[in-house]
Amino acid sequence: MIPVSGTLCDVAMQPLTSPGADDALRAAVHIAWETSGYRALAFLDCEIVSGVVVLSGVVSSFYLKQVAQAVVQRLELADRIENRVEVRRAF
Repeated sequence: MIPVSGTLCDVAMQPLTSPGADDALRAAVHIAWETSGYRALAFLDCEIVSGVVVLSGVVSSFYLKQVAQAVVQRLELADRIENRVEVRRAF
């Protein structure tokens, strides 16, 4: 795994063709979720499959599912995002 200093700027500076590009992109997504102000997003996961950012995990509302995707879109580091986050409402 490549070292990440913890800022989105440092991660964004990684060339996307480098061997650690997937790790850098995953790190950027997790940092963005953790600093988004939505605590539930910190528990989500993502993986990079053939250049596609695949989001996964569980949230309690469709709103949070969309927020998770919007946060990743704002990074402008991926051409395609596949949102597999599940919505499960607590009863």
